[in-house]
Amino acid sequence: MPPRPVKLWPLVALVVLVCGAGNFVGGFFGVLAGAFYERPDGPSMKMASILLGGLGGLLAAIFWLTAILRKMLSDFRAHGRVAGRVVLRGLLLGPIVGLGATAILHAGLRLLAEPSSDLGFGFVLLWAAIFAVGAGLLTGLICGLLAWAAGRLAKPSEPPPASVE
Repeated sequence: MPPRPVKLWPLVALVVLVCGAGNFVGGFFGVLAGAFYERPDGPSMKMASILLGGLGGLLAAIFWLTAILRKMLSDFRAHGRVAGRVVLRGLLLGPIVGLGATAILHAGLRLLAEPSSDLGFGFVLLWAAIFAVGAGLLTGLICGLLAWAAGRLAKPSEPPPASVE
């Protein structure tokens, strides 16, 4: 009997939720980061910081999903289910992609405006990295749990046992 297909709706829901979470978290921290680059005599950085933060968060989510979905696929092939290690992998990847999103945000803002003269760029990057690791850990854990749940839901159902007559 051929293998039963994997249900796709949980995986599609996972992609939508993780991309939405990355976009939201990136945009939220983009607003906070924009405050470091505002100057009273310069243009407003609010829209640019939201867009750059959202873009960085979305790219981070795509990178995170690529790694997690590959792990889930290898688990499906090897064991027929998703192992709980996918949560750990999600947790560990969170800070890595968070730092990448932070780099996109601050590089873009640095190109668009000079930082405030009373605050050094190294100080801004230090705090940005601390926030990126913390937010990455939390978001990676939550999205890792979502990936584990989606993998459990996507698992093909076993056919009913044949009745013996």
